[in-house]
Amino acid sequence: MKTIITVLCLMAFWVETGVCAQPDGFTSHLQTRQGIYTWQSSPDRLHATPEWTSDAQPIPLSLDNACQLGRGWLEKHGKTGFSLEEAKLWRYPDAVSIYISHGKTERRFYYQLTYRSESPEMDLMYVYVLLDGSIVEPKLTPTPDKKP
Repeated sequence: MKTIITVLCLMAFWVETGVCAQPDGFTSHLQTRQGIYTWQSSPDRLHATPEWTSDAQPIPLSLDNACQLGRGWLEKHGKTGFSLEEAKLWRYPDAVSIYISHGKTERRFYYQLTYRSESPEMDLMYVYVLLDGSIVEPKLTPTPDKKP
């Protein structure tokens, strides 16, 4: 019973955050006025990044460096006027997968950087930075034009 409660609580955490880091990689979505952005990363790509254990070594990519990469990505894609609002460090695989495997998994992490704009066209943008310094590119599914 304790196991079921733990798994249900962790699943509720997934729904709250909007990021699902399951054994088959992670997927995240963001609805904007332009459409729906979707980020996906495969397990192979995540496992190719450096493993990190927080109590044994410094993080392979600092938050400062991740933010510089995020800012560079925004500029490269013409997204100006954004400021960093939040930075999260996510673990892959997620807590439920680790619990199920009894902790016998490699530890990979990635940053989710949330940027906010004052522009009325787009108020948020995520940038996902892996610990090898690579960026997970989003795919945009445009919103159909609304007809009067």
